Amino acid sequence: NETKQYSLTVKGSELKTYDAYGKETYILEKGDYYLSIGKDSHDALNNILASKGYSSSNGMVSSTGESTNGNSSLAYKISIENDDFETFSVSEHTGYEIKNQLSSTSDLNVYNGTKDDQSITYLSRSNWASTYPTAPISLNCNNSTMVYDMQYDHAIDSGEGLEMPIMDQVTVSDEFLSQFADLKRRRLSLIMLRGYDYDDPIWDDLLNQLSWADLNNLTSGGYLTLHSLTSINAPSGVSRDGTFGLILNGVAQGIGYPASNVASSTFNTELIEKMGNIFGNECLHKGVHQLYGPSADMHRTPYGGRNAEYYSEDPFMSGKMLTAECKGIEDKGIMVCAKHFAFNDQEMNRCGVATFLNEQSAREIYLKGWEMAFNSTKISSIMASFARLGTRYVGACVGLMDDILRKEWNFKGFVETDSAFDQEYMTTPNARAEAVIAGVDYWMDGGSWLHFDGFKNNPKVVLAVRESAHRMLYSYVNSAIMNGTSSNTQIITVTPPWINAITALRIVSGILAGLSIIGLAISLVFYFKDKEKYITLYEADINNEKKYKKIELISGASFMSAVCAGLAIFLGVSLTSGVVQDNLKNDQEQSENILNEYPTSYEFKVTDGLGYFDADTKGVNNEEQCIGIRGENYENEYVFGFEASGKTTALLTINISGSNVTRSIMDTFKPYVNGVPYYTSSVTSVGELWTEYFYIDLGEIEINKGYNCVSFIYVEPNPGVSLNLRSVSLYTKANITQVSATRPNYIEYKAYTFDAIDYRVVTNGGKNSNENCIGAYYVSPENCTLNIDYIINAEEDGTYPLFYTVSTASGFITPINTIYETWINGESLTANGNMPTGGSPWTNYSTVFFGNVKLNKGNNNIHIEYDWNNTNNAGVPTTNFRNIVFYSNKLLSLSEPEHSCSHVCSVCGGCLDDNCLFSSCRDNKCKCVRDEYVIGADQYSTIYGHLNYNSSKDIVELDTTYNYGYVAYSISSSTNGAAKLAITISRNSTDVWPVCDYFRIWVNDGSTEDYESGDKSKVLSKGKYTAMTVSGSSQVFDTIEIGLIDLNEGDNKIVIGWTGVGNSAYAFSLKDVRLTTVNNTITVK
Repeated sequence: NETKQYSLTVKGSELKTYDAYGKETYILEKGDYYLSIGKDSHDALNNILASKGYSSSNGMVSSTGESTNGNSSLAYKISIENDDFETFSVSEHTGYEIKNQLSSTSDLNVYNGTKDDQSITYLSRSNWASTYPTAPISLNCNNSTMVYDMQYDHAIDSGEGLEMPIMDQVTVSDEFLSQFADLKRRRLSLIMLRGYDYDDPIWDDLLNQLSWADLNNLTSGGYLTLHSLTSINAPSGVSRDGTFGLILNGVAQGIGYPASNVASSTFNTELIEKMGNIFGNECLHKGVHQLYGPSADMHRTPYGGRNAEYYSEDPFMSGKMLTAECKGIEDKGIMVCAKHFAFNDQEMNRCGVATFLNEQSAREIYLKGWEMAFNSTKISSIMASFARLGTRYVGACVGLMDDILRKEWNFKGFVETDSAFDQEYMTTPNARAEAVIAGVDYWMDGGSWLHFDGFKNNPKVVLAVRESAHRMLYSYVNSAIMNGTSSNTQIITVTPPWINAITALRIVSGILAGLSIIGLAISLVFYFKDKEKYITLYEADINNEKKYKKIELISGASFMSAVCAGLAIFLGVSLTSGVVQDNLKNDQEQSENILNEYPTSYEFKVTDGLGYFDADTKGVNNEEQCIGIRGENYENEYVFGFEASGKTTALLTINISGSNVTRSIMDTFKPYVNGVPYYTSSVTSVGELWTEYFYIDLGEIEINKGYNCVSFIYVEPNPGVSLNLRSVSLYTKANITQVSATRPNYIEYKAYTFDAIDYRVVTNGGKNSNENCIGAYYVSPENCTLNIDYIINAEEDGTYPLFYTVSTASGFITPINTIYETWINGESLTANGNMPTGGSPWTNYSTVFFGNVKLNKGNNNIHIEYDWNNTNNAGVPTTNFRNIVFYSNKLLSLSEPEHSCSHVCSVCGGCLDDNCLFSSCRDNKCKCVRDEYVIGADQYSTIYGHLNYNSSKDIVELDTTYNYGYVAYSISSSTNGAAKLAITISRNSTDVWPVCDYFRIWVNDGSTEDYESGDKSKVLSKGKYTAMTVSGSSQVFDTIEIGLIDLNEGDNKIVIGWTGVGNSAYAFSLKDVRLTTVNNTITVK
């Protein structure tokens, strides 16, 4: 019963708001402001409402729906008497004037390119009803202003009155250097400036020592690395990705940390800081100096592709968590690279997306968390997003990268781009120059490290690059990258002996190539000059040894020259490629394994003119260097021909355009190898249709010695979703030569399609004739499985390609085996293929290759089960199953399983199950008169838990806690036999759900403990509960058929349990239980 008093201090700046159209700065408006404490945000708001005089009589309810009056003592009112337009109009961090910096670019109602013809109404808290959007906004880039601003190669001026800085000179004073004992060189080293303020004049002396090449190298080519500078003895560093844990060599290694939104759900900044400490220690252990993370954009929508990496939809929460994690990591000397600054709120099409918003939204939502973190802890670097702010690349926005980030917030770290390999709006020379002037410092790319060399005489660009070096080196010197260095440490670039050996080999190979080409040219000159003479002499006197040897010598020289030239060129190119690959450190382990098995690759392009193309030029796109289809029902066929030096295997790869969803390659192309159908489980990559291309491995093929061909026939009838083909590659040990292709004689296999809703297929799933499929609703791994059983009769023993036609799965690549488990003749099989993704999970279908399977002559049992333990789809329907497909030139047919019905009428011998589809039962239904027994709700033998009998309504219902309970009915049956069970129920919700989601039903099974706990493993007739409740209210009841049950002669017990729904919207009521029997008397006990 002790109490403790807490004092909470809230910064006055938390009450400010941004006036984007009036004062164009932060203001404090007059009026009442409330601080409140509660168990949750709903509770806290109720306490504020209570202090305003509201109560349960006004409809106030808690977060669980219960009436409440709130607690006014837990709310505190702050009254502001007058508007304040001055206090927050300057930065509390730097004193810099705060004004609109983004509106002229990002606000549709202010930006010159849209304000006149594409202005919009923003959602306003002061007028919800009139400003709430009713339809999506569509923008057009259709005037010269927008077009110019969207372009990214604007000319760069040299800056009026600017002068070139000092470079490559030592200007430091002897007085400064005298503080370092035994200094071996009279010049600055980076480590000497550790601890000096960013604005200390000594930094100018350090920067003066840097040459233009130093500045260029430091700021360019930053993918996974931080460059060394020998002129100031700055060592190189390692950068790695890893919001949830370190990613090394493309593989997550070490500790896996919680997703950021999960971490923020702890509301525990101390814990998150400790997690950051652990992350920092791990980076030190793995030799990583800069971490690409944490991430701190907003959860603008639940569908954001990177939401798991972002903390929250609340900027305050995001700012607190970003502060805590960055502090923990930076305390260990690791440079964070917080990402993605800013407005990166979608993943698909994020590169260059034009993002429009007004300044108030930008500052109060999307930038606030960043501002909090920058001014609460050290953050060494941030990663600029791919987005455009309005029409301008984020990194080129001076208002964001300089005025706000540095002049308002006092950020002293450096800004690094996101991956900058092929995004032209941020990588052309002028685009880079524009961004470095705005405030981007480091380009995350590879290749040339002289990105700014074209501007070496432009003082505006050179000064900007110099300031970027300043920011980077300031972060370096105060980080772990400098560990182990001192004022006398000297960084020396060393070339390893093996690099020298390769260089020597390249030089020798070049010399050999040159000499060989010269020798070849000389030999050909001699040969063609005296060609007739030598041939005549040879024919006239074959024994003239001198003439013969001369011809032989020239011919041999020609041959050897050609061989040496080829060898030298091959050696030089191979070694050069090896060095480049080694230096780039791509870490493509999978590719290396493939190259070890298939050491030589051959790529055949559709534009090389050697392929056989069975269509006119409608399908050729020279700009994209591809073929495709244009127009409805237009077929293209393309054949690649090649000669192989021997019979062997090869890995077949194609270069095709992206797809808007992941689906089977064979939905678009039908591949053939030497005219024989080739089946692949490969799927498309998600990317831009027709403009973004991917290399896709199709699998291993057999090739013959001599001529071979690979064909692709378009089978996708809709050109709107078809794919473009650029090239085919073969990886093999054989020598391959491309030759002109000829059309092969195709072998066509017949497609045998067996639908899952065929009456001969046994399934316990729900059938949907509209979609020609079956499916099931998930309840639990134990209670709601779905089985599909085919009996396939094969004409001969053999191997047959098997396909599944299924609806799309989640947004991730999912192996078939994680959704469906398959047995053929009792043997469990592993699928080669993946589920399709994208689109609707119940209306978009794709036929995916399962693999080649063995069938015996005669009947074969194919058993397919949903693997509920792996689907992670609790509470929602899984994918639908439409059919299986075999391709074969041998006869296959669907047989009906033998069936002995267990529900036979004891009077007429007919089947009591109206839903039984077996032929032996289909035409032999029970025609007897059936008796229906209605057991009223009040006739229960036991009632337990949160259930009550309501005598006025004559129903069993849940009480106000809407939790678990069960009711039992004891009956007596005059004979053993089957009965049809139904229940009459109602609920408040208008939704439609499976009965098994909310009821557990036992018949002569289970124990009291099972009933009281609602043990799902005891559910009657596992997997049968797919009957649906009707839409309605608590006053509308409907009788739901459960299915056939077996009754014993004498006493029987039916138990109906409610699940713990905890929500009045799903509060079912039970009106009666119904049993339909034939020649059986039911008595309620």
